[in-house]
Amino acid sequence: MTKRLGAALLLLTIFTANAEVETVHPPIPLTEQQEALYKGLLPELRCLVCQNESLAESQASLAADLRYEVRGLVAKGQDEAQIKKYLTDRYGDFVLYKPPFEQRTALLWAGPGLLVLLGLIMLVAYTRRTRGVPTAPPKNDEAALKKILDDAP
Repeated sequence: MTKRLGAALLLLTIFTANAEVETVHPPIPLTEQQEALYKGLLPELRCLVCQNESLAESQASLAADLRYEVRGLVAKGQDEAQIKKYLTDRYGDFVLYKPPFEQRTALLWAGPGLLVLLGLIMLVAYTRRTRGVPTAPPKNDEAALKKILDDAP
């Protein structure tokens, strides 16, 4: 009996841990200009729990909370830079799809180009090395050549 109770509690814990909690927020009215800023910001901000989804696309409850938070900041009159700074101070550069180019993010921005450059250098070195290696001359085996010619129709 205790094993079944323990298994049931374990399953209940697993299912409730993965369940999304629906959050309901009171509406925050925005002017047309503020609404445009709000809708322009959402695709540029990343959901913190989803795999590569923006706040505009995500259906996670945390994304709904962040959308509400961004809407409140827009309603308070903050501009795009202030909102992004507020979010990055709180959640780090991960919240932005395009992190700023800084010393600590330089490898993130330059890394792909450096990898392509390294690949090209390796390709050039390989082709130069293989081009300089002489190939063995074909064997001049007269007996094998005669046999081939004799077998030909």
